[in-house]
Amino acid sequence: MSHVLASKYERYLSQPCLVQISGGWLEPASTAIEALTALHPDIRIGALYKDQHGMMCIDVGVVPLDGGGIHDQIRDVVEFDTALLDRMQEVTAKARLLSAWTCYEDGKPGWLVDAPEGRRPLCPECQARRGMKVRRHAA
Repeated sequence: MSHVLASKYERYLSQPCLVQISGGWLEPASTAIEALTALHPDIRIGALYKDQHGMMCIDVGVVPLDGGGIHDQIRDVVEFDTALLDRMQEVTAKARLLSAWTCYEDGKPGWLVDAPEGRRPLCPECQARRGMKVRRHAA
């Protein structure tokens, strides 16, 4: 599913961009990308992946695309627009929290558990399919 997300939002992704999420997180990731890119035209996603805690991690920054004086422009955004940085952090934190409640496999409501493949949120059906005792936020 990562390639679907990468192709849909290609213009908002830094190149190369690490996109490694399962289909269950397609909706939360799409919502986060749309919210982030609505904040500023030069926002780019550097990576979207499941971190060691089993939740979605989004690396995001402001990268002006006009090419000239790029380092000065990035410094200007960082130094003078702390409100933008705060809003970016709010969006990524909300996506991370939502990912902890969204099944990694099918997008249904789920809980963060220690699955045989590693920590991830799974719905009751996906837990049962793996032969696990159904648990709620066991991790």
